[in-house]
Amino acid sequence: MTRRSRARRSDLGRLNMTEKTPDVADDIGDRELAHYRALYRAQNDSADHFLRWDIHMAHAVRLEAEPGKIFEGYGGLSGRQLGEGARIAARRYALLIAEVPAHDATIVALKAEIAEAIERDEDEVRRSYVLRLLQASLIRDAERLNIDIAMVARRAVRPQALRSGQ
Repeated sequence: MTRRSRARRSDLGRLNMTEKTPDVADDIGDRELAHYRALYRAQNDSADHFLRWDIHMAHAVRLEAEPGKIFEGYGGLSGRQLGEGARIAARRYALLIAEVPAHDATIVALKAEIAEAIERDEDEVRRSYVLRLLQASLIRDAERLNIDIAMVARRAVRPQALRSGQ
């Protein structure tokens, strides 16, 4: 350990983590703080996440239907490549839904609907572990909320119902 790193560790040991430093916002930066604010506000917006997942998966299917088409205006990528980009976007929204514990059966049903759709797509199952993460989340939510997953998965879920409280 160098003298400089020992000095830094010593300084860190003296910091009182409950005290706010006046320059923390300057150190982190406006862009990052605005990003954190947006993420915090969106963390429980399962309806929006579900709709975005659905849109991105639909885009992936459409783009992958023309795998050889070259999209010059988008870096010369092919339909297959852009389709994979759309799948990556969809996976991120599926992860956002899986991450947050469900507070009711409607959200559990959204998770189940996504898991079922992914399960039917063998290529998607090979590409990512999102299905496994959703399944683990579903199991934990069902246990915690005392919900029968099989019954929830059979119900049709409309994301608009989340917003209106139906």
